[in-house]
Amino acid sequence: MDFSLTEAERDLVGLCREFAQKEIARRAPAAWDEARCPTDLLREMGALGLLGMLIPERWGGIGMSTVGFVAAMEQIGVADQSVAAASRRTFSIATAACAASSVTSSEALRPWR
Repeated sequence: MDFSLTEAERDLVGLCREFAQKEIARRAPAAWDEARCPTDLLREMGALGLLGMLIPERWGGIGMSTVGFVAAMEQIGVADQSVAAASRRTFSIATAACAASSVTSSEALRPWR
């Protein structure tokens, strides 16, 4: 099996690395010191499409491959494992919605971007 990243996967990894280094690593520690979830970071990740990496494009995601997703999440986790874990929670919900009917999925997945 070939795990070489495609151009789209490399672009996503680069986006995640840049966001993680510039935003997550800098701001997440303060949120944890204040005993709060950094929802501002999660909203920004959503605006970048990072909460909908595995969701098909037809439902507002970016339709990334599993290999690309894992490589991208690795970059987020390097900056802060808690933000990575919080963002991964959305993928469980999204995966369940993707298995539902087209109408249900369309309605359930709209907020991911």
